[in-house]
Amino acid sequence: MNRIILVFLALLTSLAYAADRKPNIVWIMTEDWDTTIGCYGHPEAKTPNIDKLASQGRRYTTAWCTAPVCSTSRSAMATGYHQDFIRSGQHRTAKKDMKPLPDGIQTVPELLKENGYFTCLMLSKKTDWNFLSPDPWMGSDWKQREAGQPFFAQITLQVSHRKFKRDKGHPVDPASVKLPPYYPDCALIRRDWADGLESLQIADRQVGGILERLDDEGLAENTIVFFIGDNGLCHARG
Repeated sequence: MNRIILVFLALLTSLAYAADRKPNIVWIMTEDWDTTIGCYGHPEAKTPNIDKLASQGRRYTTAWCTAPVCSTSRSAMATGYHQDFIRSGQHRTAKKDMKPLPDGIQTVPELLKENGYFTCLMLSKKTDWNFLSPDPWMGSDWKQREAGQPFFAQITLQVSHRKFKRDKGHPVDPASVKLPPYYPDCALIRRDWADGLESLQIADRQVGGILERLDDEGLAENTIVFFIGDNGLCHARG
């Protein structure tokens, strides 16, 4: 499995923050996707909103996740610790016997909550962590925060997860796609690859909607946006 993790961040604000003005943070995570995106040079990926976000920020080209599946990778990203160190290295095998985090380790939203942030889990509301921890979430949308309160919003785009959703208004022709060299060239694989590109197009429009909302609400100038994949591309057979 391709374990490249897509990551870039966009500072939609100047770098000179006032000392007493904390930036908002929007963490957009796409499911099971890699660098098959326009801003990484893929000719067939139609991702104008993601590409624009990348052009306004910093795009990473040498970034790797430490696990090939979502729950273990997400557990590491949520804490900043390798999943084996926090006893979260097995994909969902600990569901019935979940262990707490080692002493002194907290999740990113917990730390932000303690520092005055409103923390919200939006869209799919997925965390998929392999550990027990206090619930760090205060709501499901940043509009629920107190006036002037900075926020941390974790937003998962589940549309790129299998089963792919077809973009009926903007279909991709399976006969015209260029398959990676490690895939067999057959009708089944071509259809699957085209479906993946169509799902990505839908995800891109979701990103555009998030960015447009930040603009419309006057939040873009004081918001840092991260766009990241959880564990790399899911291949044709999972």
